[in-house]
Amino acid sequence: MIIAGGTICSENRQIKNGAIEIVGKKIKEIYNNVNDLVVDLHIDDDALIIPGAIDTHIHGANSFDTMDATIESLEGLSNYLPSTGTTSFMPTTMTTDISSVNNALNTVYQYQEKVSGACIIGVHLEGPFISPVYPGAQDPKHIMKPTHNHLYSLVSKYPGLIKQITFAPEEVEDTSFYQLINDNGIVPSFGHTNATADQLKNTRINKATHLYNAMRPLHHRELGVVGYSLMNDDIDVELIVDGIHITEDVVHFTYKSKSSERIILITDSMRAAGLSDGNYDLGGQPVYVKDQKATLQDGTIAGSTLTMNQALKNMHRYTQSDINALIEMSATNPAKLFNLYDRKGSITVGKDADLVIYDQNFNVLYTFVEGKLVYTSKEI
Repeated sequence: MIIAGGTICSENRQIKNGAIEIVGKKIKEIYNNVNDLVVDLHIDDDALIIPGAIDTHIHGANSFDTMDATIESLEGLSNYLPSTGTTSFMPTTMTTDISSVNNALNTVYQYQEKVSGACIIGVHLEGPFISPVYPGAQDPKHIMKPTHNHLYSLVSKYPGLIKQITFAPEEVEDTSFYQLINDNGIVPSFGHTNATADQLKNTRINKATHLYNAMRPLHHRELGVVGYSLMNDDIDVELIVDGIHITEDVVHFTYKSKSSERIILITDSMRAAGLSDGNYDLGGQPVYVKDQKATLQDGTIAGSTLTMNQALKNMHRYTQSDINALIEMSATNPAKLFNLYDRKGSITVGKDADLVIYDQNFNVLYTFVEGKLVYTSKEI
């Protein structure tokens, strides 16, 4: 297939009215102009072709949730996400009873290669190894100590599945917990944590889960998790740019502090994303959505209803970041962090043809996953 028109945002340049040739799952060639090519898909001149987003923190959307632990929910989530600009994702677990966590992991383990929409690139284990001081919307009664044995009981059953783990470092009492993470190639991320800056210094963890939310804040006599994350240039930070979890000014401040090189845009969305206000659930707890804000009964924010294309639109509006920076934060950075950059994260010859075609308002027109057209808002 050959796609022509618009602006191709490739790894090193932007090409106006060029063309992309797809053969199988891969990008075979990128052309500066159409010339005598036989074009299969012409797109509007003002459209943007960018690499698909990689959402590494997402619980659910469009009525589906990872913790449903069903093939139907994984397939439903996979098929929905391309309409929002996401081409790869990590189904993310919750702090629930350990049997439910096992069921969710087992379902992804069996089915991850079979989904027909956005690719599953592994699981993000959020909890149950978190701080009872900052549970957020996670159920405190299911919090467990981050021990080697507890983690081993999960990673040993599903080798290679867990790619990221969010936990509270101050709760770790045995260094073998870290060794197990390293031995299994898992990216550690501190989140839902009451750690001090001094405690974090000793961990060498270089990633923060949904910065600002459910963590020890910055204080003028204690850097906390927030201050430590902002001060250290080698720490990647997740941001939920929905205007609810963090304000526009704080997003802008973080962008100026960390730059696009160290920000990873996530949705942290739950099953209400893409749906109307109403009553839902998250990790077995009732959630109430009003004006697209999801909360528990006590008012605690419970995930988001954000989609990735809206996150890009908001980030652009809040920070005036250009398209290259948006690509970096939504695709390139997560691809590099999770060792996927040899095949995803940019539009480059030889890489997977994970492409999203947007209009100027970040509405998704077409989405390709590994060379296959999986979503279109227009007739071809």
